[in-house]
Order: sequence, then structure tokens, then C-alpha cells
Amino acid sequence: PHRGTMTISLSSVPRFHKVQEADRLSSNMWLRNLASIPTSHTLARIRSHLVANTLWAMSLFVMMHYYPAAVKILTTGMTSVPHSLSGGALGLLLVFRTNSAYDRFWESRKIWSAMITHLRELARLSHSSLRGWDREHVLQLLAAFPPVLLQHLRSGRGRGSGKQREALKGLLSESDVDRIWASRHRPMCVLRMISAIVRSAF
Repeated sequence: PHRGTMTISLSSVPRFHKVQEADRLSSNMWLRNLASIPTSHTLARIRSHLVANTLWAMSLFVMMHYYPAAVKILTTGMTSVPHSLSGGALGLLLVFRTNSAYDRFWESRKIWSAMITHLRELARLSHSSLRGWDREHVLQLLAAFPPVLLQHLRSGRGRGSGKQREALKGLLSESDVDRIWASRHRPMCVLRMISAIVRSAF
């Protein structure tokens, strides 16, 4: 018998643990990216604005093509100065937004690197402090925490694809995967499982 709060057979635990490599973007994936446009989250967010701008541009084109005299009368006295001024302002706004987005990306990268460092430290302490199945179980959960957290941040609470679940089976036992996948907050579930093992061991 082993110590711990989880009743799991050692024979059901994978012997080798390999994290699947992330898909890398390359120039020859343009067809795949083109096919993913209908399911794009960004397109779903700007869809209404995009449709409105497209309809407005089409209506202007029809008026210019079929009613040029009416358009000329409507645009009498208009200049391009406001457009030039707004173009410069929009350029500055895009620069600030790009810098802000890069700062957020860099900050998140630093936070992620710090988390990986803490996980390595916890793995080292667990390896030297725990024994038997408790040690192996904690190390497995620590290895599974980054992909679980990444899936939680990308897909949202209680969501995820079957492919992501299958990837976890390369790190954890079937019962652990079922328990984590059934939770609404999967990263917190992993942390609670680690805490339960450590509490029972000490």
C-alpha cells in the first residue's frame, strides 16, 4: 500500500512521460491558416464592424459608379485635411498600442518563466523530501501543471479539446486525468491534489 489520498494503481501510471511539442508556425501553413479563418476568435469579435464597413464601402462604390453627379454635389467643398490629420493620429495610436501589447507579452513571459522556476524548485524539494509513490505522484502533477494552466488560459474555465485531454494522459494516470478534467478550475485542482499529497506525507 502507498501513502497519499489518491487510490491509484501503479500499473495504470505511464512509465515514460513526454510532453508533446507545440505546433510551430511556418510559411507553408498558409492553407491551414486560411481554412481556420471561419473559426477565428478575432474575426468573431470584429465581425459586426467588418460587415458595417464593407457595406458602407460598397454603397459608396455604387453611388460613385451610377450617380457620379450626385456624389460630386455632396462632396463639394470637402477637403482631405481631416483625413490627413486623423491618419497621423491613428498612426501614433497604433504605435502606442503595439508597444503596450509587447509590454504585456513580455510581462507574461517573465511571469511564466518565474512560474517554471518555482515548479523546478518544488520538484527538487519533492524529490528530496518525499518517498515512494508520493514523490512520483507529486512530480507527475508538477509536470502536468504548465500544460493544464496553458489550456485554462487559452480555452477558459472548464473547456478544452479532446486532443488536450489526450496529451495529459502522457503525463498522468487515467484517474487523475478524469478528476482534473471534471473540475471547473483545472489548475487549482492540480494544486489541491499536490497539497493533499504533501499534507498526508507530513
